Amino acid sequence: MNDEHAERWAFKGFLDVLQSGKALRACIIVRLGTQPSEADSNETIVPPAVDLPSDLPQPVDLTKLVENWKSELASKYKIQPERFVVLFVTQGKFLGNSLETWIVPEGAALPDPNLEDEEQPALPDAKPTPWKTD
Repeated sequence: MNDEHAERWAFKGFLDVLQSGKALRACIIVRLGTQPSEADSNETIVPPAVDLPSDLPQPVDLTKLVENWKSELASKYKIQPERFVVLFVTQGKFLGNSLETWIVPEGAALPDPNLEDEEQPALPDAKPTPWKTD
């Protein structure tokens, strides 16, 4: 999310869902990448020299981003803090930083940030949530 338009698009997506159902929660999983260590490999990996354009946007600090989202949801949209859950996890292998958004229905457990999507437990049968159509 190096682009403000993409960041606002993501924010608006889960804001719309949270406003549509008062029992829904948003769960954001922030996966923080680790730097590869020499213990991980016997070889030293030297990335090729690449000339990158100087006007590339800088990577976003995901920790600050989700804290800003949480603050904005509470102050501007009156979304209760317990409806916006942020979980941090360090990835075991170097993959860079990433962010996942989950919408959790009432009564369902939060996703386990240590499991892959396919490994998450199935949700119990849930009643459909009516969507606002403005």
